[in-house]
Amino acid sequence: MPSAEEEAAFHAELAAMNREYVTALPGRLEAMQAAWSAVQAGDAVALQALVKDAHYLAGTGATFGQPPISTAAGALELLLWPLAKAGVLPDAAQTTAITGHMAGLAAAVQAAG
Repeated sequence: MPSAEEEAAFHAELAAMNREYVTALPGRLEAMQAAWSAVQAGDAVALQALVKDAHYLAGTGATFGQPPISTAAGALELLLWPLAKAGVLPDAAQTTAITGHMAGLAAAVQAAG
C-alpha cells in the first residue's frame, strides 16, 4: 500500500501529465486543420495523417481527463477511416460532415484549454 506521500506525488504527476496534454492540444488541432486543408486540395496522403491524429485523440482524450476530446475525435475518425482505408478523397457530402466534425473537435479543444 502506498504511503500518503507517495499517493500525493502520484496524483501530482498525473495532474502535470494532464496539463501537458491539454497544452499540446491546440498545436495538434492546428496540424489536423492543415491536413484537412490539404485533403480538401486533393492530397490523399494528408488524409492518412488526419485519420492517424483523430485516432490518437480518440484514444487519449479520456485518459488525460478530456472525454469530450475522445468523443469528438472518435466521431471524426469514424468518418475518415473508410476513406483512408479505400484511399479515396471525400465527396461533397462527406466533406461537409468532416468539416462539421472538425469544428466540433475545435470546440472541444477550446473548452479543454
